[in-house]
Amino acid sequence: MNCLSGIEKSNIKTKIIIMDNESTDGAPLMIKQAIKNKFFKYLDIELMECKRIEGDKITNICNIRKTLSEKVKTNFFFFLDADLFLPRMGLSLMLDIIQSNQNAGYIAISYKPFNMHQGLGCAMIRTEAIKNIKWEKKQNEGCECNSVFEQIRNQGYQPMNLSKLSALDLNI
Repeated sequence: MNCLSGIEKSNIKTKIIIMDNESTDGAPLMIKQAIKNKFFKYLDIELMECKRIEGDKITNICNIRKTLSEKVKTNFFFFLDADLFLPRMGLSLMLDIIQSNQNAGYIAISYKPFNMHQGLGCAMIRTEAIKNIKWEKKQNEGCECNSVFEQIRNQGYQPMNLSKLSALDLNI
């Protein structure tokens, strides 16, 4: 719910698709109640469910990201993992940067000092770039993020990383 609050604070009209893959932590029920009771007044939220597939956690995350990317009908696609906080101006800052640079394929925020991994957990990607992604992790790779970013670069796009910027710097 905290990540949704961060999106709502951005004051950007947003369509949000939340994908649940058989979560057991009660989150889907909380989301359904929030939608029903219009807890987030300015967000258009849709809860979708997908079956957990065979394999490890990363395989399931790849499947969810692939399914979500197929639903996109906007110019930009934004991943925000439920366990991350979106900095107050993070979404608008990312949108401004990617819109002002036509060569930017994606922009991501790393969560230093909490997480040194610059991945898809908080990343905005051009929809035209994401539609060509093969969602899989490479052999001996911890997650799919590096593979996805490499595929975007191979399409001729440049990365725009906010790696020197931490969540604390953006006033969560």
